[in-house]
Amino acid sequence: MKKVIFILLVITSITACDVFNKITETLNDPTPTAAEMADGLKSALTVGSENAVGLLGKENGFLDDNSVKIPFPQEIIKVKNTLDAAGFSNLTNKFVSELNRGASLAVKEALPIFKNAITAMTFEDAKNILLGERNAATTYFKTKTTKSLYNAFKPKVSTVLEKYGINTAYTKMMDAYNSIPFTEKMNTDLPDYVTNKAMDGLFKKITLEEAQIRDNIGSRVNDVLKKVFAYADSQKK
Repeated sequence: MKKVIFILLVITSITACDVFNKITETLNDPTPTAAEMADGLKSALTVGSENAVGLLGKENGFLDDNSVKIPFPQEIIKVKNTLDAAGFSNLTNKFVSELNRGASLAVKEALPIFKNAITAMTFEDAKNILLGERNAATTYFKTKTTKSLYNAFKPKVSTVLEKYGINTAYTKMMDAYNSIPFTEKMNTDLPDYVTNKAMDGLFKKITLEEAQIRDNIGSRVNDVLKKVFAYADSQKK
């Protein structure tokens, strides 16, 4: 009987050691699980999108940043040139300023759409992004959000343009242009123009945020991000 008990104790001890060793190996395993990859990428995209919207959504976020500043629409650039030459540069400058301020006010509407795309990310998406190109997360984001972002964002832009007087400035500018003899009437879809430029600016900022997380260890603000991107670093060596 004592022998049987001894054998059982030995087996139990070995089993416990095996379990402990497996737990230790799991904890120390540098390879993230599929769930960790997804959590890490979702965290990275959340941080990147919130930072991008925060930067561009502040007052003069577009206007004071030459990398994303929305210029006078190229489609009607001759309107600007003609008005400037005729002494109406104050109108064209005011128009550009208000366009950019309107974009900063509207860009905050993008964040819920970005978050929906983040929530919808699959394990396979996460793995492909993690081990993909340097801008793989941004590319995923752009692919998944562009259509819905445009459809939801444009009406918001239209409201902002109207609310903050940008359409009024545009009307004044076009009236001044059309009053000049021998000019051809010109027009443009301002909400479409601003929406696309605002989206371009957002994605540009998100690309920079992604690069920060991939390249700068200090930007990996939690344990999951550290593990996931450390693994990605090791796979690229």
